[in-house]
Amino acid sequence: MLASCAAPPPPPASPLAGLRAAVRHYAGTVISGPTPAAIDGVVDEPAGAVPTARLEIWQLPDGVVPSAWHAALAPLAELAELVARTADGAEFGITRGPLGGVRAASGARAESLAETLTAAGGAQLALAEAPLLAGATAAFVAEPNGGAAGLTRAELRVGRDVSGALRVALVTDRIVDGESVALLDAAVLASGQPLALLAPTLGAAAPGTPSLAVVLRVTPPPTAGDDATAAHAHSARVAAAREAITTPAPTEPDTATQASVRSVAAAAAALPWRARRRGALVWLAEACDADCTGDAALAADDDALAQLATTITPILPSEATAPSPALGLQLEHATMALLAEQQDAGNLPTELEAVLLRHLGGAGRFAATLLASLRRAADLPALHALVAQENQLLLEDGDPAVRVRAFDWLATQGLAPAGFDPLADRRTRRRALRAAERAKAQAAAEAQRESER
Repeated sequence: MLASCAAPPPPPASPLAGLRAAVRHYAGTVISGPTPAAIDGVVDEPAGAVPTARLEIWQLPDGVVPSAWHAALAPLAELAELVARTADGAEFGITRGPLGGVRAASGARAESLAETLTAAGGAQLALAEAPLLAGATAAFVAEPNGGAAGLTRAELRVGRDVSGALRVALVTDRIVDGESVALLDAAVLASGQPLALLAPTLGAAAPGTPSLAVVLRVTPPPTAGDDATAAHAHSARVAAAREAITTPAPTEPDTATQASVRSVAAAAAALPWRARRRGALVWLAEACDADCTGDAALAADDDALAQLATTITPILPSEATAPSPALGLQLEHATMALLAEQQDAGNLPTELEAVLLRHLGGAGRFAATLLASLRRAADLPALHALVAQENQLLLEDGDPAVRVRAFDWLATQGLAPAGFDPLADRRTRRRALRAAERAKAQAAAEAQRESER
């Protein structure tokens, strides 16, 4: 629970008096939020391998921010890989809204700033700890208590993937402004030193609103040899977190703010804006598993990116809707058609031709003739299967360069026929292809027999 500052005189009607804090664990990433399908990905590891995230929230005196913090803190966007704000539309970038005034520091600089809090007259409002299970996220939540008007609900999410890598995201929500999400750089906690955040206001920029300082650090798990009591308590917290993750409520309705983050309409609203276009397209492509579209959005220059956005915009629904593989198929068709048209006209930039070759293999040199075949795909797996089939056919092409490109692409997909050499003579190549076909048919027959037992 948060407690208001006890130093006299008490601040009159401080917005901070209406706050409460909590910790929750869920399966999913810091961006996705709770994802029931991700429960199976939570690693069952011993408590002695699970680190702990420790969060401190401090209130600084009204209007007083230590000079050391002013000098050392940078705008939050400088430590972020992705920033998105959704309200009536979408704003990819940080210029205003709840995250606009947040400043941050990491590493040794953050450690130094944390040491100044008490000397600056700060009062600790909250201290919370949460074990970081691999494959899950711990969310520190601070929100208005009793619906205090105008205040921001904030979550500082710390995720740990199955490899043990940490990710941090700051998510805020105001009913009148929509939601803002900042995915911080992967290195902010990599050194073992803290992350420090300063939120100048928690409400609607009201004069005299106290500043909040937040310090987040990750500590290694205690060992029984060092402190048996602490190790036992840590094991209990790990067990409780795992139970909370793996036994969620049977049905949990999605919140409006979670839906807005995944809204395709929000990304569509960002496409006309040059500064927001690339981030919106990359997010949309990743959310819909449209890999070719995502690579094109990353590789394109500003002019090519504008063409891509113009091509994609008409296929995006105007109403709020979640991304889906079906939309991903439409994105891939639209992107490939645009690149193929430019290739056929002889004005496809080299970097975008590389995107075609990466996703279409040897067939990427003849993308325009391939499109009619690809349009038969009913879903993304079918699209990928058709691309693989076209490259298999190119292994019999008379041009060695075409055969090499097709074979190399198939090899990267794990689909190259065993024993095939694209530079061998024709008889040897055909012998290898026939042997691969026989092996494939035999494997299929054995699988069929197994399924019938």
